[in-house]
Amino acid sequence: MTLKEFIQSELNMSFHIVKTKKTIMNILEGTKSYQAFYNRKCCSMTLNDPLLPDQFCADIYDACLEYSSSKESIVNIFVELTRRLKNKYHIIVELNVPSFTYTNDVERQLFLIRFFHPSKNHTIQDACQVLWMYNQERIDEDIKEIKKGSLSFLGKDIKINIDRRCGAVVMQSTAHPLILVENLTQILVQLEGLRLMAHGETKYYALHTAQTIWSQLSDYAKERIVFVVKNLYEKDPQFYYDLNQSEELFFDEKSCSNIEGLSGILHFLKNEKSFFLAYYDQEELKKIYCRIHKWDSFERIIIEDLETNDILTLEADTIVCSAETKEEFIHYLN
Repeated sequence: MTLKEFIQSELNMSFHIVKTKKTIMNILEGTKSYQAFYNRKCCSMTLNDPLLPDQFCADIYDACLEYSSSKESIVNIFVELTRRLKNKYHIIVELNVPSFTYTNDVERQLFLIRFFHPSKNHTIQDACQVLWMYNQERIDEDIKEIKKGSLSFLGKDIKINIDRRCGAVVMQSTAHPLILVENLTQILVQLEGLRLMAHGETKYYALHTAQTIWSQLSDYAKERIVFVVKNLYEKDPQFYYDLNQSEELFFDEKSCSNIEGLSGILHFLKNEKSFFLAYYDQEELKKIYCRIHKWDSFERIIIEDLETNDILTLEADTIVCSAETKEEFIHYLN
């Protein structure tokens, strides 16, 4: 029996995975704009041909790439056929389908944000292997949409700077999409924790995170949180009044940093960047170009002076500012 004969025999059975049998026949028999799957090499091969599984898989990939209508429909048809082929004849076709709703633009783009994390050094071609039902043009378009802020959640923009370096897709600051559905007490615990962190070096990280959470809450939730904080916890609710809504959901690390004091240090530490630093040695203001030698705590840092190679331990209250560029460094000090 050939693969084509097998498929034709299966058509007599019910396919619940697509709305109409016409869709199935258009895919298998072709249309004016779409090549018939029956004309592909795998369909003329017999079921006992050892090369059939690989050829069938390759032809499915090509067919799905060329199919411009519902990707989900065509993928589901072939998933069902490969399942029946396995159950009846123990022929296994390795058809790896993404576990998320890949036809949904938001889910697909959120997947790409996670996929292009720096530790993986993934390329566009790597993404195409996972999203094999789409061509490279579609992946490129998704990345453009992410870069220009077309991706949004609850009315808030998610705009991320994405570049390409040595073939790999990289982000200036790695985004970690995280959507939580919490009860009110859980949200209050998170916001109160962020209130405690909203000072010193973590101030802007904490404030931006609190703003993001606050902007997604209903008016009822906001009113209830303020009531609990003010009347039951007997704390100042001004922190919540100051959480004005932001236009964006994602803030890169540079926007969460401040040139003053140690505020920018977390950005330089995480990204292993060199930077300009000004600090007081007794009453003398010193300026150096350095990098983090070892992280100690928020009370002090251990740095390496890149001009002298000296290792210095500096107390946080002696540090005036830190900056990535000489221009912003000089501008701040002047």
